[in-house]
Amino acid sequence: MDYDTINLFGLQPTDVQNLSITRENDLIIISITLTQKIEVCPICGSLHSHVKDYKLRKISHSLFNMNKSVIYYRCRRFKCIDCGKTFVESNPFSSRKQRISNATILVVLKDCKRLNYTFSSIAEKNHISPSTVINIFDQYVDMKPAHLPRVLSIDEFYLGTFKNKFACIFIDWESAQIIDIYPSRKKYDLYSYMQYIDKKDFEKKLVRLNKIALEAAKQSGRGIIPTVEPMISFDEAIIQMKEYDCPAMLYEEGGIRFSELNTQEKKSFALFVGSEGGFDESEAEAAREAGIASIWLGERILRCETAPLTAISILMFITKNL
Repeated sequence: MDYDTINLFGLQPTDVQNLSITRENDLIIISITLTQKIEVCPICGSLHSHVKDYKLRKISHSLFNMNKSVIYYRCRRFKCIDCGKTFVESNPFSSRKQRISNATILVVLKDCKRLNYTFSSIAEKNHISPSTVINIFDQYVDMKPAHLPRVLSIDEFYLGTFKNKFACIFIDWESAQIIDIYPSRKKYDLYSYMQYIDKKDFEKKLVRLNKIALEAAKQSGRGIIPTVEPMISFDEAIIQMKEYDCPAMLYEEGGIRFSELNTQEKKSFALFVGSEGGFDESEAEAAREAGIASIWLGERILRCETAPLTAISILMFITKNL
């Protein structure tokens, strides 16, 4: 048994029933089962329960020897004898329904304090997606969204000696006052920054975007007008996807072909397309657990602007909707 690994998780040898560590290329896999203990039913507080079954949880944990690593945790599910409810055993790795370790979250939040780190650089350092970093930041950091001026001017300038050679400066065009300087000019970093605008500002933009959608529908002779909705979280998107007859996620790391997707007698379709950074493994797994099929478009990885057009074209062809 690897006692160093046990100590890293704050456990004692008596807390661990089984532990193994394997390596697949650059990926470190930690398989662990905890020693069974008396658990308190969170519903009725009873101490009387029995093991109903086991569930294998996959938890991203990117802090093991600075390599990408995952924890395969064999988690017990208990059934309370008194109230009949089921619940899972407590563990030191992650909270319920959380697919990233608590230790990784703490490191991400610590990295967010560094002025020279962007969401993308933090994601690369911790082997997770930029969207995961943003979700962690939004969940744990109480930051009031910045209010944008009526007219915003953005320009780039050369930094020279810094990690990112170019930065962006934000200026209020009407007052000529500098609003902020952001140490990156990359699209995803700027998108992340612009998420923290005032809600009223974004609601105004939604009105304009829906007018554009209306005009586009008129030009195309469409009977159904598409609606541009407000931004939502990943978990909320998963819930919305489940409302459709045939939900699918475009995942560049693998999945089934569109030709293998069951589209017969389906009335509604939903496509989940990632941002420029793509989906990470935990997000793809969460989607699969919700019944959303992972679709692979082939060896060539398309941009987030072209992937939806390609997917919709294929879907229209196989459903004879051209």
